[in-house]
Amino acid sequence: MEMLKCELCDSEVLNFTSAPYIGKCSRCGLLQNFETKPPSNLEGEEFSGYLSAQDLAFEEKRRLKVLHRLQKLLTDNRLELSVFDIGTGSGLFLKDATQMGFSVSGNELSNSAANLVRSEYGFEIFVRDFEELGFSNCHSSVTMFCVLAHSVNPSLLVKSIQKSLRVGGILYFHTPRFCLIDSVAISLNYLSRGRINQLLLRRVGGDHRRMYSKKSLKRLLIESGFIDFTIKSEMGYGLRKENYFSAMGFPLAISKIIAQVLNLCSVFKLLPRNVYTVYATKVSHNSSSGL
Repeated sequence: MEMLKCELCDSEVLNFTSAPYIGKCSRCGLLQNFETKPPSNLEGEEFSGYLSAQDLAFEEKRRLKVLHRLQKLLTDNRLELSVFDIGTGSGLFLKDATQMGFSVSGNELSNSAANLVRSEYGFEIFVRDFEELGFSNCHSSVTMFCVLAHSVNPSLLVKSIQKSLRVGGILYFHTPRFCLIDSVAISLNYLSRGRINQLLLRRVGGDHRRMYSKKSLKRLLIESGFIDFTIKSEMGYGLRKENYFSAMGFPLAISKIIAQVLNLCSVFKLLPRNVYTVYATKVSHNSSSGL
């Protein structure tokens, strides 16, 4: 087993995969993918496939929940209703935001996504990394929907967001959480000597670079300048459930049967809480730290 260094706290990380690029930090609990290939930008058919895999009803409910919360927080903080969405994707979040009175902007690394948003809704989207845009003290709120797990440099990204916010401004994001699914994935990989690794690679392989624990996420926020924040674990399965299994190589018929069972479990909130939802406020002076 090869010893690697945690990107967040620089502690030793024990690698436990046959290919030496996935490991978990023993100090902060961050599960990391150390593979160095550049991230995919989801162009053309790949982007279309991503859109078709989404659970549209769930995503709409989540978008509106976030917007109502941002609306209240910004009103309480006496800031204008505006939002910058990092990784705009299909643009539906920005569309919903305008309907609720927000002024909107965003960025996207996929030209296919940016062109879609431009043609469908008329929004001009920056096709550059947020860190390169140089914003300072200008945004009321910044949002990220499952972006942090894909970032090449999450510390730089969150620090750039903190710098871009006005005092009282809000950062919202959700990101995959280390949960029961990952413990099962690690155990299957270990017991099978790497032969049963599909679940592990689905969770933290390819473009998924990291899976946070609460401890590691709190450390990231504090080191980025946020001291007023909340971190909440939730169920957040943004794709149609059969797509999770078909992506791991299961036949479509079997994937749909498993999905039906999981959808029933979801109704009764019996599935693992697989994401963290974070709201962080930029403050001008020290106050109590987030919980």
